[in-house]
Amino acid sequence: GENFVNSTSLRCRFGSTEVPATFVSSSEVTCSSPPISSNELAPVQVEGYHPRNIHGKLVGFEVSINGQDFTDSGLEFLYLEDIEIKSLSRYNGPSSGGTPVFIRGSNFVNTTNLSCRFGKFNVRGRYLTKEAVVCISPPLLRSEHYLNTEAKVDVPLFLSNNGFDYTYGAIYRFA
Repeated sequence: GENFVNSTSLRCRFGSTEVPATFVSSSEVTCSSPPISSNELAPVQVEGYHPRNIHGKLVGFEVSINGQDFTDSGLEFLYLEDIEIKSLSRYNGPSSGGTPVFIRGSNFVNTTNLSCRFGKFNVRGRYLTKEAVVCISPPLLRSEHYLNTEAKVDVPLFLSNNGFDYTYGAIYRFA
């Protein structure tokens, strides 16, 4: 957007629910989507997503700088069913990375933001089916976080359809 001001009146509206927004710059605000009940999710067709019929809910999304007058952008926000991770093909790999890790579960969506997080390192996920994704483990960088560790490093592995909301899968070991 544009012309945002740093104000306590900044608001976002998801459908009919309003939430506070946080000023980042004159062209950006952030806000957290309010939760919805899984009972509100239903099959919906979304252009650009695969499969096109996904379980979710589209709601209008608007912003206000004064808490009363909202934009009329026609933008929509897509709620998705939570990812469920059931198993990994591998739970370990070399610290040099490059190991394919097949993830089995449910509610995976083929988006450009599909990603895995190994510890604090994000990598792009490759969609296979709504129940299977593959991610290639990154090299374990010997950063400050891992300097005083032994040769084996355990990190949490997460998966996300949108690059923001991550679901924990398992512990992955770099050896």
